[in-house]
Amino acid sequence: MKDATQAQKSLRLALVGFSNADIAAMLQTTPQVVSQNLYEERRKVAGKKPVRKTRAAPAE
Repeated sequence: MKDATQAQKSLRLALVGFSNADIAAMLQTTPQVVSQNLYEERRKVAGKKPVRKTRAAPAE
């Protein structure tokens, strides 16, 4: 797992049963970041593009 991204590591650890809090502690990040990483990696595996929120242009 040395060359794996943080998101890939998060997914692998989640698949073997670690909680987001445990994964966050191992990777020295927050559970919220782990949650986002898992969401994006699962979408990649499913062949879907991650949905990115964009700000709407202000109404004139």
